[in-house]
Amino acid sequence: MQCWHFNGKDIRVGFEFQELGETLAFSGFRKIARKYWREGWAEMQRSYSKAHFIRALQRLVPAIKPDDVVPGRAGVRAMACDRDGNLLDDFLFLERPRILNVCNAPSPAATASRLLGDGGEMVGKKDRIGLYSVITD
Repeated sequence: MQCWHFNGKDIRVGFEFQELGETLAFSGFRKIARKYWREGWAEMQRSYSKAHFIRALQRLVPAIKPDDVVPGRAGVRAMACDRDGNLLDDFLFLERPRILNVCNAPSPAATASRLLGDGGEMVGKKDRIGLYSVITD
C-alpha cells in the first residue's frame, strides 16, 4: 500500500508490501474490490492525473480550467469493511482490559474524540451517542 511519512519537515512516499499482502489476503477487501473496481480505478486516475481530476471537476463546475487547480494535500477517509465486503457505517471497537482499539471511526469522529478518549464514559454513554459495534472478549 502506498503510505505517506511526515516527520514535521518533509513528506516521504513509500510502499508497504506487507500491508498490501495483508489487505489482499482479507476476504472482505477482495469482495468489495471486485464489486467496486471501476470506482476504485477512476479514483486512482483522478488522484494521479491532473487531467482526469479536471475532467471530473468540470462535470460539476464546467468553467473550471487546469490553471484554477493547484496541488495540495489530501486526506484519506478510510472505511472498514467486514469479511463479507460490507462497509461498516458506524464505530467499531475492539476492547481488551485497559485497551480500547478504535478500528473504524466514521465522520464525525473528531466530534466524538473526547468521549472516545475516556473509555469508561464511552461505554456508559454508548446508547446515547449511538455506538453499537462494541466487541468484547
